[in-house]
Amino acid sequence: MLPITTFGVLCVAVGLLYLYFPRVVLNVFRIVRDVVCSDRVVILHGRKIGLFALLIGGLILAQVYAVRFIRPDMYYRIDTWYRAGNLGRAEQAALAYLAEHPRDERMLDMLVRIYVAGKRYEIARQTLLRIRNLNPERAASVDAYIEKLSTEPVSGYRR
Repeated sequence: MLPITTFGVLCVAVGLLYLYFPRVVLNVFRIVRDVVCSDRVVILHGRKIGLFALLIGGLILAQVYAVRFIRPDMYYRIDTWYRAGNLGRAEQAALAYLAEHPRDERMLDMLVRIYVAGKRYEIARQTLLRIRNLNPERAASVDAYIEKLSTEPVSGYRR
């Protein structure tokens, strides 16, 4: 369950407790005040409790960041499929992305890696030529890689 969902369920539960069982809420607050927030606990264990709370909060924020920003990233997903050896799925997703964004060099580079891993060198060369046409500044490095693909067998994909 996502941390945001857990937080929402917790808020609903607390709201229901406040509405229907106010005595339970008062007893819980009394216990928290007497046990967790007593002067003795704060003085003796305050730093430990504070660091623990910071750690938990940081982990929750990292999880939310990963779910919302990293995992939906198409480059991340395609690279994950490529590294897992699922070249067909990675190629299909890359081609679908390139249909919408045909000038994306980063995705074209990834597509070249997928083709080389699948030992489809001619398509990889054509993709490299497309990269060279998009970015003439990379012409020297692209030409060197095309020449390498033409002259020697490429080991390509390694697990």
